[in-house]
Amino acid sequence: MTPLLGFWHLMSFAIPALAVGGLTALIAKRIRPREFRATTAPRLGAASCAASALGYLCSVVLLRHDGMMTAYAAMLVCSAVSVACFARRATPVQVAIPACQFLS
Repeated sequence: MTPLLGFWHLMSFAIPALAVGGLTALIAKRIRPREFRATTAPRLGAASCAASALGYLCSVVLLRHDGMMTAYAAMLVCSAVSVACFARRATPVQVAIPACQFLS
């Protein structure tokens, strides 16, 4: 594999995760501004992109194939869960979500 081919292979992994994470964060801030007022857009976007990349990586490792629709579904689910964790954390009522404890 040439370095250029390796670069494009990494970009084909990173770009969908960045796009899904960024769009999820922007849509969440736009639809529910009151719930995400305490969280800045770059912080919400970074967490959403990281969760999206993690979901995509786990799906590729488990399925042993890149580009399957389940991998993209995993990206969306992980991105939505990370945004939901930020929304739950910003509300005055404290709800214990075990999956979101690392954000505290």
